[in-house]
Amino acid sequence: MTERIAIVGAGVVGRLLALRLADAGRAVTLFDRGMLTSRTACSYTAAGLLAPVAEAAHAVDAEICQLGLLSMALWEEILPRLSRPVTFRRDGTLALVRDQDQAELVDLSNKIKRRLPDARCIHLTEAELAALEPALAGSGYAGLYFAEEGRIHNHEAMAALGETLEQTSVRLRLGVEVRAIEPGAVITAAGQETYALVIDCRGFGARQDIGDLRGVRGELVQVHAPEVVLTRPVRILHQRYPIYIVPRGEHTYAVGATCLESESLAPVTVIAALELLGALSAVHPGFRYGEITGLYANCRPAFADNRPRIRHREGLLRVNGLFRHGFLYSPIVTAAAAAKVLGETLPTGTASLFERESA
Repeated sequence: MTERIAIVGAGVVGRLLALRLADAGRAVTLFDRGMLTSRTACSYTAAGLLAPVAEAAHAVDAEICQLGLLSMALWEEILPRLSRPVTFRRDGTLALVRDQDQAELVDLSNKIKRRLPDARCIHLTEAELAALEPALAGSGYAGLYFAEEGRIHNHEAMAALGETLEQTSVRLRLGVEVRAIEPGAVITAAGQETYALVIDCRGFGARQDIGDLRGVRGELVQVHAPEVVLTRPVRILHQRYPIYIVPRGEHTYAVGATCLESESLAPVTVIAALELLGALSAVHPGFRYGEITGLYANCRPAFADNRPRIRHREGLLRVNGLFRHGFLYSPIVTAAAAAKVLGETLPTGTASLFERESA
């Protein structure tokens, strides 16, 4: 008889892991307090920016950057398996500064090269930038072009993963509030259910059980701007208002700040929206006439070093701490977690993600 596995949390990590284990023939039950179409998970607050090279400037070590690059390739394997198409582009991203501030670009490039010596960081003058992104002609920006990076439409990916799960053998326990998790047991209002293994993928929702987990607030505005045509994600390296702009469908853009050290789950504040939109309007005048089509706020789970972790003990596995890189790291992290469960060889470079959890 196949051993039963429970996964608690149906964000991007829980969905990818459930799909992978079901494909391997395991009997998987997926729990979530919402439905697969609910948009309460922090996976919906993401912009879908896949930027492992640019993130090397802030990462604690080169290894985690390499895992991001491996994850990019894994998305290319995962997406054709899903029941519906998902927008995925790997045609590069841009980091921009005003032309007179190019020393910031040199500094960013040097930081990246120290961790990823082979990374492609192409310096672009204002004219070269305009040739790559005509909408930025005359903007006064210069930039770095990271040719290996890209984006994924996170809402499409969540919908496709959910729909695919409904077509598999995964048992879906949706709208069920999990009150507690123990090794080999999930406790709900209806009582305790036993499993050979419980995998905790609740993200910030596991805060009460993981003492060193913290929340990092993310705020995002979705804008429809018919006068703007950007084809690649753009980061604005501004000391006061560092933002990213990620294309999300025709003339639609996800705009967010990098991160806020706050565990508030409140809606987007007026001042935060004003700051984001003010910085956005300075990038291209067409944004001033766009329409706000969504405001999102949530807390991303992170540890002190902002590295993901897979903590394990008999009967229990916790996959958490993906920080603001849920869509970047989830394929490689879930591949490592699945390999551990299945007794397979761990993917290259993932052994350091694992920690033994004390009883």
